[in-house]
Amino acid sequence: MELSNFDFLNHHDELLVRLAKAFRGELVPQAPNDEPAAELLKRIQAERTTLTPPRRQRNQSA
Repeated sequence: MELSNFDFLNHHDELLVRLAKAFRGELVPQAPNDEPAAELLKRIQAERTTLTPPRRQRNQSA
């Protein structure tokens, strides 16, 4: 089946709308027991600092 130019563009327009909704988190409803993204990011950062040893500074040679 061959799509006309209009059908082709219309299909891609719908895909772009769906992709934009995905990035905004609008494809599925928010589960009431899910934590907000900001809280999740704070928790990940806290875990990362406890699991990752501090990096050593490079010696600056002039």
